[in-house]
Amino acid sequence: RTLVPELERTMDIVWLYTAAKDASRPGAVRIGPALAGGTAWHDLSRMVALWAGLPTRSFQRTLSELRARGSSRYWIVGHNEGVVIAQALARTGARVHLTIQDDIPDGMFARSRRYRALTPLVRPRYGNILRRMTSVDVTSDGMQKYYRDRLGLSSVVVHPYVPHLPS
Repeated sequence: RTLVPELERTMDIVWLYTAAKDASRPGAVRIGPALAGGTAWHDLSRMVALWAGLPTRSFQRTLSELRARGSSRYWIVGHNEGVVIAQALARTGARVHLTIQDDIPDGMFARSRRYRALTPLVRPRYGNILRRMTSVDVTSDGMQKYYRDRLGLSSVVVHPYVPHLPS
């Protein structure tokens, strides 16, 4: 989010998101409910379907909303459903840039009591998705090295943008 105002000086960016309610960010467009989250059992069944590649109605609706925008380029934040949405967009021939702020299988899921059991399902698909993206950015040199060594992935490091420090 810290990069968007700076990038909007030279690019036309439409911030689309999925969530239970509207966001406070001016100009953001909610395209539907989140595909992850909620009560544990409901969420786990949705996450299994999502990562197993089952074309659920909510997933298809979200993908249709994104494709209806007519963009040939997408910048996806790779958190929860974002990674799987990025893969689906790339399969349509769209150019997809993926931002990874936390490794899903060995970071977020491994630390989570709720998602830990899904790690074996997610890990191979996650690596395959990352390798198929047009480009990927990560948050640190260590994460860049981790993906290069583990997946043979070429990525760039993008740090948060701070236009000025507070007094």
